[in-house]
Amino acid sequence: MKKLSKTKIDYAKLLQLVQSEATAVRAFAYTAQDDYNVGNLRQLGYTVITKPKVQQSDHREKCNVDLEIAFKIIELTFKRAYDTLVLASGDSDFMVAVNLIHRARLRVELLSHSEDTSPQLIQLADRYLDLRQLEAKLAET
Repeated sequence: MKKLSKTKIDYAKLLQLVQSEATAVRAFAYTAQDDYNVGNLRQLGYTVITKPKVQQSDHREKCNVDLEIAFKIIELTFKRAYDTLVLASGDSDFMVAVNLIHRARLRVELLSHSEDTSPQLIQLADRYLDLRQLEAKLAET
């Protein structure tokens, strides 16, 4: 199981929640290279895209996958590979991608913690799900 923002999420439960409201789901997980977690996510049915961690100037390691996510959104949007995209991020960097989705007359649902989410991104989304309200359903057991 991985951490999505401040909540420890059971990714099997997350996938079940999304699938309960959709007819077909392709789930992508973007993460740092970690054989254990990657294997678990793949077993759950996620397509996993990994990237190595990079050491920051303060000596912390970081894996920034926003660009990879944005390119996948663009690719899937132009292919019209979905009707509704569920984006598990509150980063305002995705506003351009969300606008692209809307120009293609597709829907976007946002899943994140309200305190970590751009208010403008929430306004752009067709539907917003606050992780705080879903913690009991999605928590690791």
